[in-house]
This record gives sequence, structure tokens and C-alpha cells, in this order.
Amino acid sequence: MLNGYVVLITGAWEGLGRGIALAAGAAGAAVIVTALDKERAEDTAAEIRARGGKAVGVACDVTCRTDIEAAVEVALGEYGRLDAFVHNANESGSRARAVEDITDDDWNLPVAVGLRPIFFAAHAVLPALIESKGCMILMTSPAAIDGTATLPVYSTGKGAQRALTKSLAREWGP
Repeated sequence: MLNGYVVLITGAWEGLGRGIALAAGAAGAAVIVTALDKERAEDTAAEIRARGGKAVGVACDVTCRTDIEAAVEVALGEYGRLDAFVHNANESGSRARAVEDITDDDWNLPVAVGLRPIFFAAHAVLPALIESKGCMILMTSPAAIDGTATLPVYSTGKGAQRALTKSLAREWGP
């Protein structure tokens, strides 16, 4: 189903990101697995390879523009193309608490880890995705639309991601 496709996935060392990476590999895609450290990324990549797929593990701190650019360069260097970028890495304040208990650092977290990396990635992946007619997939949540009573940082971060995703779709789409 994805034979010949190259997919780069952030935060692919555990949870949903790992599941997406394993599924993409099983469907025939070559997968660039990223995590904060290479060992974690390589664990998922090794599992994809053990199941007969193609994968490379890459250390990538999504809060660092040059790390995202380097991960894209790995995709292009190893496989000559990039067909999909999945931004799954996130740390957006998903610990339940009241607004009055949220610190400035807590509030800034979804911008640093959830939103700024999308901006960095948009710059890094656009040329490759134009060439391959590929896509950028950003993980959001119903909390982006509905809000939450005790997760205001999380829902605000996801709402900002959703808005940026829609803006990119309008700018890049047909």
C-alpha cells in the first residue's frame, strides 16, 4: 500500500508515533523514525527492519530547527525523496490542573514543542513534499475544538496546531 513511499515521523519511539511508524513500515514505506535520542529512535527502526521493512533511526529534538532539517536530509540521503511528514512529537501540558495552577513555563510548553516545530518542519519539508506531491500530517485532538475544563494548556496548544494546519492546507493545497 505504501511501497516506495518515504515517511518521516517525529516522536516515533513510543505510543501513537511508534504505532504509526510500525504500521507505515508494515505497509511498505521506508520510515525515518525520530526521537530525542538515537537509541530510542533506533529501537523502533530496528523493529521495523526485523519485520522486513526499511527504517532509519534519527535523533531529533523537534524544538531545534537544525535537527528537523537534518532528519529531512537523512530521508533524502537514504531514500532520495520524502513523501510524508508526520508531526507526532508533543508535550503540550496534558497534566490536569486548574488555570490558576499553571505556570508561565507550563503555558509556553505547547508553543515550544507542539507549534514551533510545525513551523520549522514546514520550512524544512516543503521542497521535498512539492517534488513528491506528498503530505504533511499533524496530530491534533478534539480538545482543539471543544476545549477542556482541566487541560487548558493542552487544548490551547492543540487548537493552535489545528489552526496552523488549516492555514498550511489553504496555502499549499489545490
